[in-house]
Amino acid sequence: MRAGKAPHDVVAAEASFARNRSGVFGANVGNFLFTNAVYRTVNVPGAEVVVDSLETESNRVNERYISRINEEFDVFVLPLANAFRPQFLPWLDRLSGVIEKLTIPVVVVGVGAQLGFSGDYSGISEKTNASVSRFMRAVLDHSASVGVRGEITADYLHSLGFGTDQVDVIGCPSLYDNGRLLRIDKANDSPTRNARLALNVTPSISSMGKILMDTVEQYPNSVYVPQEHRELALLLWGQHVAGKLAEGVPRDITHPLYRQDRIRFFLDPATWRDYLSTCEFAFGNRIHGNIAALTAGTPAVLLSHDSRTLELARYHGIPYRPVPPAEERFDVSELYESADFAEFNRQSPENFDRYTRFLDANHIPHVYGQGLANPAYDRELSATQYPAPVGTLFASDRDALIGRVRWLWQGVESDQTRKVGAYKPPFAPQAQNAVDEIGLLQEEVRRLTARLEEHEGTLRYLRQPVEKRAVEGLKVRVNHLRKRGRRSA
Repeated sequence: MRAGKAPHDVVAAEASFARNRSGVFGANVGNFLFTNAVYRTVNVPGAEVVVDSLETESNRVNERYISRINEEFDVFVLPLANAFRPQFLPWLDRLSGVIEKLTIPVVVVGVGAQLGFSGDYSGISEKTNASVSRFMRAVLDHSASVGVRGEITADYLHSLGFGTDQVDVIGCPSLYDNGRLLRIDKANDSPTRNARLALNVTPSISSMGKILMDTVEQYPNSVYVPQEHRELALLLWGQHVAGKLAEGVPRDITHPLYRQDRIRFFLDPATWRDYLSTCEFAFGNRIHGNIAALTAGTPAVLLSHDSRTLELARYHGIPYRPVPPAEERFDVSELYESADFAEFNRQSPENFDRYTRFLDANHIPHVYGQGLANPAYDRELSATQYPAPVGTLFASDRDALIGRVRWLWQGVESDQTRKVGAYKPPFAPQAQNAVDEIGLLQEEVRRLTARLEEHEGTLRYLRQPVEKRAVEGLKVRVNHLRKRGRRSA
């Protein structure tokens, strides 16, 4: 299954960030909401579900890797998000190349296009259309249909020639993790000044910086919940957030929310939902930031800015409105009061049934099938101790800071390779240029190779049976005595 990690795998924050330069979660921790949900759904008793750690789309894949998939697995399940977009084409093309060589079924669960808020796909480049078409053909050669996130994506695929019998709208699997009856009941009263609010923000959207800062000032118990790996680096190491950021969104350690330790980054859906269940309201641009709240039973409203979030909100009945311009007054109380969850509550059972029918049509056993529930795995997940959410370097949790220091200092050997701030002897043998440095490295390789050969000789001797070693030892002893005898004569 395509996923960064399995739901029961516990990975520390430092290791989560370090994986593949974009995090074990693939740049956005919101991905774990739908990959975890699909993993749990297909993890029926007797099945062995193995995640690919997002390696199948990497440039490290070779023929042996593809052969192993064919030899060792019965089906390849791909939960995807907004994969039909120009920025993802290299990874999409690599996935297509792998799928074309597979001989086992391949089922895509929840892929989507990323377009503007209007959903207009007329301006998509021919290059993108070609890559998407290739991917669709490859998957449909291995499955009955492709599951997409919403009607906008379905319309786009229909324009490329894929029929209604080949494309099933199933929404996002993350909203089925609670089962068939997901319901939100909103309190009658608006959030008070002391209410716990959770804000999620797409950092590049210009008006969201002002909305974020106005809200946290008005509600002192509100917390910003980021999702990107570059924001995790800011929390862990105080690393400046590179790239396009709206004014007001935390970029470095001087930001008021950073100094006040009012930022939390969640590494696993379980801790994320636990926290959001204590909040009264959540809102923002992040579709999975809001879905995390909804699946925790907390009212949430999406501020939509593109088709990928809009089509999911429409399909699932999630209350939404377009992102307001920066000059427009933003009222949290009005946003809460206007949120109507009647459609969400009505659609939840219908959408769930459509999702399970899709799995059945593609011959994917799932825990919602008759006699296939897996309560043992649910108990395992409930007992798993996940890492605490990551706060800032101004947090009062000293144990967390000590843990980060220990991660940085992993031993004297690793410290030898550090360049910044390291001590440099005033007089020592050093390479004069790149050629000299290569020569020194080659000499080190020769030295280590010689040592390895010595050890291999010892190992070959030790691998011999004891009797053979004893015979060899006697032969050496006899030869030694003969030499001594000849010298004496």
